[in-house]
Amino acid sequence: MRTALVIGSGPAAAGCILRLLDQPDLAITVIDVGARLPEANRARAEGLRASLPSQWLDADWRAVTAVAKAQNGEVLPEKSVLGSTYPFDNFGQMTGVSWEGGTHVKAISGALGGFSNVWGAQGYPFTKRALALWPDEGKTMASAYQDVVKVIPLAGRDDELATVLPLYGDLLELPPLAERSRRMLAASARSREKLQRKHLVAGAARVCFHANQCLSCGLCNSGCVWDLLFSTRQLFERWIAKGQIRYYSNTLAISISERPGGQPAVEAMTVDGAPKRFVADRIFVGAGAIGSTRIVLNSLPGIKRASLLETRQVIIPLWSRRPVPNPQAQPAFTVAQAAIMIAAGTPSEAFLQFYPYDPSFVGALPTLLSKSAAVRQLLVRHLSVGIVYLNSDQSPRLLVERAPAGGGGSQSAISLSGARLSLANRNVRRVLRSVLSASRTLDMWPLVPAAKVSPAGRSYHWGGSFPYSPEEGNDMVSDRFGRIKPWRKVHLIDAATFPTLAPTGFLLTVMANAHRIASESLGLDI
Repeated sequence: MRTALVIGSGPAAAGCILRLLDQPDLAITVIDVGARLPEANRARAEGLRASLPSQWLDADWRAVTAVAKAQNGEVLPEKSVLGSTYPFDNFGQMTGVSWEGGTHVKAISGALGGFSNVWGAQGYPFTKRALALWPDEGKTMASAYQDVVKVIPLAGRDDELATVLPLYGDLLELPPLAERSRRMLAASARSREKLQRKHLVAGAARVCFHANQCLSCGLCNSGCVWDLLFSTRQLFERWIAKGQIRYYSNTLAISISERPGGQPAVEAMTVDGAPKRFVADRIFVGAGAIGSTRIVLNSLPGIKRASLLETRQVIIPLWSRRPVPNPQAQPAFTVAQAAIMIAAGTPSEAFLQFYPYDPSFVGALPTLLSKSAAVRQLLVRHLSVGIVYLNSDQSPRLLVERAPAGGGGSQSAISLSGARLSLANRNVRRVLRSVLSASRTLDMWPLVPAAKVSPAGRSYHWGGSFPYSPEEGNDMVSDRFGRIKPWRKVHLIDAATFPTLAPTGFLLTVMANAHRIASESLGLDI
């Protein structure tokens, strides 16, 4: 029987395994840190599912809806899951990782499902422009997107946004939108041609969740008590329970070796430091773009550094002249409810995800304003937030460097760095002007002095350390199968292979590209 070893449990590993499971003569082994929600948090959530949030005890409400606070100059806080920050906690995978220049981003997740536990709900493909430099100009991604969408609960609408971000399957109906979102989408529909002249395309959000079961309790960004938001953790729990994969948790992949003509091997260790070794006919590396890059640096001494693309994040508070009813009294789902594609198909394309209200808005208000309940209630009737992602051409790169220490049986120490952007940056100014140009039409005025650009790495949308290239002879690129020199049976399957990054979300594209690589690698002789 043939054997395959997959490293990781995030979207890339899940997309790969979806394809590998079609092979009845293939035994699949997975190694992963695999941390899960602490049992106390899990038990509390399971106990609350039988009742409505209005019936919960105050202590349970506070524990489940705890909102993390921004620290160390962060623009947005790390998202908690039912009162726990476990997707960001260090279980050994972050040991030896340092950031230069004051940034403190938890770059590698040790959670089962990785960062899809907290950031994975948006379900958009990459843009046509971004895919133009991919294998076959991105044409092979269409079928991969279709296969992935079949196993993901994706809610949204077939609206104007589909003209620039195609649909690859049926959509569930979104739950009722907040009043602010309904007004904005109605205005965009009335002024479609006017917005097109400004190179703006608006539409309802596409969210990966079981929308038909949503209670609209407004607690999405604290973690869904009913586990309706999609995470690849859910797929892995199912595969493990059914015995479809052999799963080793509490395991860190350290380095990979491959001798010509032989089976590749992974040197690993448990989180307690015990060494382990795995061999397989093929190895698929999906530890996340930075996690996979670290494994490469630890495996190939000749490579000392790599640069990553990022889609830098800009947070824009928005003011509407017409107030809506108090959103605190009319809860709705609180992941993004709408989106605007900016300058689609151009080098300046960017993507705005629209949030009409979230409880964290109140915490972000200046202390003087947030002390008064009456003032808070007035402000949230006018405020909303747009989170804009620039494309990778418009964003500074991240640099990953291997420290001299490391190698062998221990993880290499790596340092990460990236230049900061300010509101004065021309690409940021261009986005702000685009949003401002639609303000009167959409009643959505950007509060430019309060806008902020996230520090390097904080978008969590990064990749391209070993990008796909049709050219041979470069040790820092990968082929269409995710292979870098000198490996022939080892495949990078996550965003580390992306030659470009679109400003849209990552989940669908990471899963689809890993699915494509797995599919094409099954036909290789070597």
